Amino acid sequence: MSDFFQHGLMSTLHQLNDRPRHLELPSDRAKLELILPCHHRDLASDALTAIIETLNRSDLFDLVIVTMNGMGEAQMATVAHFWSRLRAPHRVLWNDDPLLLEWLSAKGLCSNNAWTRSDHGKDCSEWLAISPFRF
Repeated sequence: MSDFFQHGLMSTLHQLNDRPRHLELPSDRAKLELILPCHHRDLASDALTAIIETLNRSDLFDLVIVTMNGMGEAQMATVAHFWSRLRAPHRVLWNDDPLLLEWLSAKGLCSNNAWTRSDHGKDCSEWLAISPFRF
């Protein structure tokens, strides 16, 4: 449903590719951020490499927030190296951080077990990206 229905201030960008797009933004505009949910297994995909290449050709976003699932502490160096190719200002969030999961559980946000699994969906990842405790 999210691919076809947009509401509020958040939207999904479709066909972000190398076709010419003319978008003029006022100089006094608010910052524009991109939330990019990603699973660790996606790091090996051609699609994610293409997304980085496309973002590197654009200056549209003031910040890219990559919200990562499916990684443990052992993969952190690999993940940091992969995202270092992205020239845009960016932050990588570790959604499976045991301290974060413990904090969410203490706040009663783990009642449906979605937070305690490393395969929780994009909805959880996006929520973490827009939450006030993200940085």
